[in-house]
Amino acid sequence: MAIPMDRLQVAVNGYRNKIRDLPPQEAINHLQKSLAYLTKLYMGVQLKKEDTPLLIEGADFVRSKYGHLGLEEIREAFRLSQTLQVNLKAYYGTFSLISIGELLDAYTKYRNKVINQLLDEQQKIEREKRKEEEKGEKNKEAVQDAIESFNLAVKSKNELPMYEHWAAIPQNWYDILLREGLIEVTPEMKKKVATIAKDRARLEFESCIYSDKFVEVDKVHAKKIIKLLSKDELHPDFIARWKSIYSKKIVWQYLKPTTNE
Repeated sequence: MAIPMDRLQVAVNGYRNKIRDLPPQEAINHLQKSLAYLTKLYMGVQLKKEDTPLLIEGADFVRSKYGHLGLEEIREAFRLSQTLQVNLKAYYGTFSLISIGELLDAYTKYRNKVINQLLDEQQKIEREKRKEEEKGEKNKEAVQDAIESFNLAVKSKNELPMYEHWAAIPQNWYDILLREGLIEVTPEMKKKVATIAKDRARLEFESCIYSDKFVEVDKVHAKKIIKLLSKDELHPDFIARWKSIYSKKIVWQYLKPTTNE
C-alpha cells in the first residue's frame, strides 16, 4: 500500500529530530502536553490536576523507551492506531502505559519499514547517480580518444595509414566527430555515401543467404530482410547495418589515402 507523502515526511522528520536529542526537561514538557491531549482524544482519558505525577511518569516513559521517535511521530502513532491494529479503546478512559507502549511498539515497526524503504530508495538514487557520473567520465574519455586518434589518423593516412579499410573504423567516431566539428557532411556527400552504404548493406544480407559461414536461422532472417527490400520496406536490422556502414564510410572519406580512390 502506498504511503502518503505527508506521512513519509513525518517519519523522515522524526528520524532526523529524535526526542532523545532534546534537552530532557524540554522533551518531558512537550510530551506531557501531547499525551494529555492525545489520550483524551483517542482514549477518552480525563486527567485531573492530581494526575500530574502520572502524566509526568508517562512522559518520562516515552522519552526513555521511545526516544528514537520524533515528537510529531507520537501524534502520528495515535492517528494510525487503527491502521497499526492497536485497540486503544481496550483501556478506554484509563491512562495506560501498557496501551501507549503497545501503540508505540507497533508504530516503531511500521516506521522502521518506512525509513528502510526510503533509505533503500535513496541508496538506489545515489547508485544511479554514481553510474551516470562514471558513464559521463567514460564518455569524455571516449570522445577525447576518438578526437586524438582521428587527428593522428588524418596526419598519417598517406605515410602510415592507421586504417586500411573503412570497416575497421570505430562505430562511435561518426557521431563524436560530427558533433565536435571535425568532419563535415555536405548534402552531396550524404546522398552519395548513403546510396553506397545501402547497396553495401543489401549485398551483405544477400551474401549471407548463400554463404556457408552462416547458420540456417541467419539465412532465413536475411531472406526476410531482402524480401522486405523488394517491397521497399526496411527491416530494423537492415536500417542498423545501413547506418553503421554509412557512418564509417563518411569518416573514411577523411582517412583514406589520397591515392586510394
